[in-house]
Order: sequence, then C-alpha cells, then structure tokens
Amino acid sequence: MRLRYSLYKLAIHKNPNAYKARLVVGNRVATISEIAHMMVSQGSTVGHADIVAVLEELVVALVNLLSLGFRIHLPFANFELTIRGVFDGLEDEFDPRRHEIYINVTPGKRLRRDIRNKIQLSKDQQVPRTPNPTGYLDLESGEENHLITSGGIGRVSGYRLKFDLDDPAQGVFFVNQEDRHAVRVDSMIKTKMNELFFKVPTLPAGTYRLQVRAYIYNSPNVRTGELAKTLIVP
Repeated sequence: MRLRYSLYKLAIHKNPNAYKARLVVGNRVATISEIAHMMVSQGSTVGHADIVAVLEELVVALVNLLSLGFRIHLPFANFELTIRGVFDGLEDEFDPRRHEIYINVTPGKRLRRDIRNKIQLSKDQQVPRTPNPTGYLDLESGEENHLITSGGIGRVSGYRLKFDLDDPAQGVFFVNQEDRHAVRVDSMIKTKMNELFFKVPTLPAGTYRLQVRAYIYNSPNVRTGELAKTLIVP
C-alpha cells in the first residue's frame, strides 16, 4: 500500500518555485488496542488481551525507569527526561508554575530504517483543495447521512471545514435540489477543522445537498465542498 502526498507552494522562500510535500492522511489514530490487533494479524501467537496487558505494563515500566534517571533506547523510540523553563539565577529552584518536566522522544534506529525501506509513496494530482464534508448526523433523530430535522441540531464531520463566521459567502449551506435555493446556517454552535455543530435553519420539506463553503489556504476564491449523500427534510 502506498501513502499519498501532495505539494503546496511555500509562501516565503528564496526560490520562487519552491514547493513542500505534505502526506495525505486521515484523522485515524492507532491506540494500544489497534496495535494489538495489528500484531495478532501479523501472526503473533499471543492473544489480543495479553498483548494489550503487556503494552500497558510497558508504559508503567517506562515511567518507572525514567523516574530512576534512566535514558531509554528501544528499537522504535528513545526517551529522555529534560526540564523546560528559565531559572532566575543559581539560587532559583524548580517551580511547577514556571518549569516543566518534559520527555524528549525521538525515533529509534530500527524504526527509522524500516520506515525508509518499507514506505512507498504516490503523488496526488494537483487539484484545488476544498472543504471535504464526509458525514452528516441529525442529532434529533440519530440518523446519519439521511434525515434533516428542520430547526434541530446537526453535525458535519470531514476535513478542512473551518470558515469565517462573519463572511456571508462562507459557511454551511443546505441547497434545495428542486429550485437550487441555498439556505445558509446562521447559528453555529462549534466550528473546528474536522467538525461543525449548528442549529439547522427552518427548511421546507424536500431533498437537499449540504455544502461547506470556505477560503482554503489563502485561495483567491471561496471553494465549495459537497456531501456525497443527499439529505431529506420529511
């Protein structure tokens, strides 16, 4: 399997044609449980529950060893304690309000080597980046990607969803599929890059497309991302 990457232009660089690569990854996060599942799928003779237990004990062992003043070198990572913050002269002492015990973590030699040898890349076609709504949840009915409760609470999930609340050209819009009239959401509850909560405006019965419109990475024009599923106000 190949990881995808795309290029974006560097705003300030001595080379006016300089670009930087960014991996195209989702928001999936692997926990101890996912690591254990992967180990089992690789043919481990140890069961999932036992692997999780060992990994939990590994964390406890790391904390104890670091607390004893050890630096830890493992195949996948190196750990070392440091202290952050500025001390006011030689007579000053550690103060948790101004100082912090911090863990420096760097990749281990084997992990660096294996990543270099195993990971393969493929370049994305350079298409304009747009808001990407991937799911709609109607909190009143609990229906996903289907019903809209007029006047209820809705949640959109996806990528690059954040927008300027004060710009009427940006935001969440419900577009009626019969007359193409777009109704903007005016009452936002929470806006994040990957999640939006809002009060659904009053909508007549019908079939709608949900759109998120925003300026993306200093784009010259507002860009529109549309949910793949059509939504229904009964």
